[in-house]
Amino acid sequence: MLGRHYLRLSLSEKQLPPSDVVIGSSWTTALWLNDYKTIAQENKYYFIQAYENWHGGDDKVIATWKMALKKIVIAPWLKEMADRMGEESVMIENGFSLTDFFVENDVMSRDPQTVMMLWHDNPIKRSSMGLSICKSIHELIPNLKLILFGVEPGHDNLPDWIEYYQQPSISQLRKLYNSAAVFIGTSSSEGWGLTVGEAMLCGCAVACTDNGGYKAMAIDGQTALVSPVDDEVSLKQNIVRLITDQKLRTTLALQAAEYVKKFDFNTQADKFMKLIMNR
Repeated sequence: MLGRHYLRLSLSEKQLPPSDVVIGSSWTTALWLNDYKTIAQENKYYFIQAYENWHGGDDKVIATWKMALKKIVIAPWLKEMADRMGEESVMIENGFSLTDFFVENDVMSRDPQTVMMLWHDNPIKRSSMGLSICKSIHELIPNLKLILFGVEPGHDNLPDWIEYYQQPSISQLRKLYNSAAVFIGTSSSEGWGLTVGEAMLCGCAVACTDNGGYKAMAIDGQTALVSPVDDEVSLKQNIVRLITDQKLRTTLALQAAEYVKKFDFNTQADKFMKLIMNR
């Protein structure tokens, strides 16, 4: 099924193309959607991908969760939040492309001292914390190699043990994941652990924080080593454990790569389509 992209001056109802179902994808679009008069209420869906209080504040976001929209959430922690508010929701977890992200390089033969991390300027991502931790580990493990990737322009004057890749293609990103032994997830909040899951599919052992998005796939001691958000000491210890304990690293990496396959994109997309088509 091919989609069509419409450019509109606003999200007002008169700008809406003929529609059987309308889906709001953030709290700001939910405000518009709730006021549409020509769309039956049972055909209005609110696709909740995070608790977006970082750019609206709790009161505004919660007000949209309380609207009489049919709510779809992408992760267990968001389902639990809706339940606590007394709001009905259906959970359809996000998916990963198993044809784009998979193991190419043998997990056991990777250099255990090669680690990888997303770089993002948004403070929620805690990239600066992750970089600080890696610099501290480099003092203990001089052969440490850090691979960074992100959307921002490249960083100047990086030491020779750190590489940065700006907006890598999917195939390049897959190769980067496959070149790393350990992936580090540092965020304080995520709706869904996109990069963590991609890294798992590509055979990385994961050390990450316990935000809800990561925890959808990061099970401590089974598919990852998980530490409290902003606990630099614990996160550093977990990274070092994965670098130095090859049996632990390979066990977690192989278990995670298999576990995350259940979030196949095509399967999750079918669930989404069946939900909105069988309304």
